[in-house]
Amino acid sequence: MENPQASYTPIETTNLKEIMTSFIQSIDFVNYLLKNHHRRVAVIANAIGLAYGLDPKQQQNLVLAASLHDIGALTIEERDQLLQMDIENPHPHAILGSMMLAPFSYFKDISKIIKYHHVYWDQGHGPLMTAEDIPIESYLLHLSDRIDILIDNDMWIIDQIEMIRDQIIALKGSVFTPEGVKAFVSVSNTENFWLDIENVPLTQLLDTVLLDEAKIPMTIDLLEELSFTLSRIIDYRSEFTATHSYGVAMVAHELGRLYGLDDITCRKLRIAGYLHDIGKIAVPTEIVEKPSKLNNSEYNQMKAHVYYSHMILKNIRGLEDICNWASLHHERLDGTGYPFHLKLCSFTKETEILAYADIFTALTEHRPYRDGKNDERVLRIIRDDIVPQLGGDVYTLIEENIDDLYVLRAKSQTEALSAYREAMKAVKTGLEGASVD
Repeated sequence: MENPQASYTPIETTNLKEIMTSFIQSIDFVNYLLKNHHRRVAVIANAIGLAYGLDPKQQQNLVLAASLHDIGALTIEERDQLLQMDIENPHPHAILGSMMLAPFSYFKDISKIIKYHHVYWDQGHGPLMTAEDIPIESYLLHLSDRIDILIDNDMWIIDQIEMIRDQIIALKGSVFTPEGVKAFVSVSNTENFWLDIENVPLTQLLDTVLLDEAKIPMTIDLLEELSFTLSRIIDYRSEFTATHSYGVAMVAHELGRLYGLDDITCRKLRIAGYLHDIGKIAVPTEIVEKPSKLNNSEYNQMKAHVYYSHMILKNIRGLEDICNWASLHHERLDGTGYPFHLKLCSFTKETEILAYADIFTALTEHRPYRDGKNDERVLRIIRDDIVPQLGGDVYTLIEENIDDLYVLRAKSQTEALSAYREAMKAVKTGLEGASVD
């Protein structure tokens, strides 16, 4: 039985800047253009929010939302489309982005800002077109987003001031809130506003707006919230990625329990399962979902995902063990694994458990190019090919409990698939009656 106090005892501490850095870096691995877009929009939003008179909490949330506002755009093509002034239907990516971030309690407010960041002001009727109140920050984010889209990167930015101001003013009241446009006009009179857009680093901006850099106590419950939220960045790319991570997480937790590890360690193994493949965000979708065997070049690109998982997770205090297990789940005892080619001395029992959980899940689940293997074949493959590379202790647990593990994996992945499809259904439903640009 789990210790009821364990969930509330901090296992480490972190802060919002560290967490934001990991989320931002995961987006940056996909699309450099979007990286710069997020930074620029955050700089613009910060200036407009100050001129508008937001309180410090609203100001912080506006800049944080601006830093992540297109996180729900899952493909490079979709992200590139968002860098155009006219978008046929921008709401799905906004809704999905909101759904990705909402599970983490510290992101509740910014998830709502992101959800509505493409709704028109519509002469004051925009706020009336949804069942819940739309934060003013959503309208200021929309304005900031469209200002950046109007900037021509092939022209000197100062030469564009009048043209951009005129286009924004022409949309006052219909697309943008009049008070927001007024705030923009007031700050856009100075050259430094425009030069800041080109030059202010996002990390520097976050330092100025984060209200409290005091450490966040990272309890195991909060850690699981954070990991589940981070995992959605990769899981929502496809049905396959959504179910695989969930299956690995549940199998790793169960193997840890069967091995006799304590409750906190078992939960951390589950978290490592959620996050072990987050680096696949840097691998082209056509490779991740290829319905046939990868060629050598594609396989080499796929192998890099573990390195990127390490890069995304390494800077969050509280995730050190989890980052280590996730970063090593493709390593092998003889140094033939990847990407670090480490040997026996670098392995822990948790690393071995996560590696076996990944292999067991991969062998038994249905993949785009093949059906899952049956129990007899799974045991034979693991015994002959994997035990010499990882050791036999965890294999023995799998052999003794394979029926239960198979049921757990299948049930977990069925639940994950259902949740994924419900999320995609909600995205397609969209914002009823909302104007789009």
